[in-house]
Amino acid sequence: MHQKPNNPLKKLYMLIILNMIVFCAVMYMVILHIDNSAKSRATTTSASSMVVHQDCIFCNIVAGKAPSTIVGESERVMAFKNIRPRAPIHYLIIPKSHSCDMREITDPHIRGEMWEMVRSLALKLEEPQAFNIVVNNGAVAGQSVFHTHWHFVSGKSLYSAGVRL
Repeated sequence: MHQKPNNPLKKLYMLIILNMIVFCAVMYMVILHIDNSAKSRATTTSASSMVVHQDCIFCNIVAGKAPSTIVGESERVMAFKNIRPRAPIHYLIIPKSHSCDMREITDPHIRGEMWEMVRSLALKLEEPQAFNIVVNNGAVAGQSVFHTHWHFVSGKSLYSAGVRL
């Protein structure tokens, strides 16, 4: 019978991976708890039927209570510069009404206006008119602000670090 060599480095990698999986599972449960408690704090503005969260930075930007540089706006959607850009052009496109992620957007008008905002921003680009749309949907996917948003990124290759889709 042939035995595999006992590789301590392989065991360490497996332990790290296992810890990462446990961490992600715990974070998912924490996010679910935060999401459920945040939903209880949701309010509807009297000026419109938009749902806003008082402690959501993007809702505060929509309400004009937090600073931002708006680059595009429609009835249901807003685009503004990211305060921590990862590229020369890095905008965030959000629905004005609060939703935690893409699954919560049931209004086809909001979805359509988000795509129209992408098109509008793309038409303003100088040559080359290359851009990426990045959507981190959920904590495990990298979402850190739980108000649906798309990253419109241009002026830098996202693939220069070796990432390939």
